[in-house]
Amino acid sequence: MVSNSRKPFQYKPPRTPRVSKTSRTEISLETRAFIASAALLGNVSDQAIAAALYRDRSGISKLMKRIQDNAESGDFDIWDPVLFQDDIGRGRSEVLSQEQKDEIVRITTQDRNHRKEEP
Repeated sequence: MVSNSRKPFQYKPPRTPRVSKTSRTEISLETRAFIASAALLGNVSDQAIAAALYRDRSGISKLMKRIQDNAESGDFDIWDPVLFQDDIGRGRSEVLSQEQKDEIVRITTQDRNHRKEEP
């Protein structure tokens, strides 16, 4: 009988616990205004703001950049409350306009086979 002195091979890697994403929260209007005034007008570093607010530094710097860009493009002052409002639909922009969508529907339904039966 031969004895095996090798260590048993671990076929499955050890599982790492899944980190929940519930810590991702929106920044309130007052906090956004505080960040903008402290960083852009008060010369406080984004690292210090992130440490004080328990936020991540990249999110703070993105917020500051977005506020600055909106202020420059809209010719607003930094303290204008319009800059801190929630951006409605801040995701992907519309790919096609409504006229283009209507034109696509018109082209696809102009053939009798593609048209729906109407009562």
